[in-house]
Amino acid sequence: MLRLLIPLLIIGWICWLFLRPKKSKPRPSNPSQIESLLECAHCQTYVSSQEAFFSNGRAYCCQACLQKGDSC
Repeated sequence: MLRLLIPLLIIGWICWLFLRPKKSKPRPSNPSQIESLLECAHCQTYVSSQEAFFSNGRAYCCQACLQKGDSC
């Protein structure tokens, strides 16, 4: 009985090591590091604030929308 119990415990421990939940990434402590999503003024898709193009206080997702939006 003991010869069967020890290998089962070892196998269970190894499975637990591989299947346990991974630690999540730490959240940024500085609020300025958090990205916000902005809606494109032309096509209404969302783009991150770091990738957006700005003109006249409006956000655009790409150069094409910026040109189309400014011509309207």
